[in-house]
Amino acid sequence: MIKYLFVLFLGICFLIPSNAQQERSTGLIFDTLALENIPRIPDYKGIKNLTILPTKISLKPYCPTPGNQGTKGTCVGYAFSYGAMTIMNAIQKGYSERTCVNEERFSPHFLFNHIKKDSVECKGASLEAAAEFMEN
Repeated sequence: MIKYLFVLFLGICFLIPSNAQQERSTGLIFDTLALENIPRIPDYKGIKNLTILPTKISLKPYCPTPGNQGTKGTCVGYAFSYGAMTIMNAIQKGYSERTCVNEERFSPHFLFNHIKKDSVECKGASLEAAAEFMEN
């Protein structure tokens, strides 16, 4: 009898969804044609002696603490706002301590809410829309 109760208990455990195993959403709407139409910056030809450049550089001191988009398709907002814009801001202001960087991190949801494709569901956004929004 105890074996049957144990098997029943295990069966119920597998049927109940777990918060620890939430389905993740990527959110990137990739448009190859739009990506190809983005104007490219011409190759820089100013430095002739590449031996004066550092062999490596790290942006880690300027990065915010990693965030979690959960089940929402906000990865483009996290990449552009939370990541790139926060790093650029920290470099410009000379912040390299994590607490200072985190205090002035950019919201991924602000950008995402302006560029998302679906006004009701969080199905994603395109890199092109994010770049265009940030430019304006």
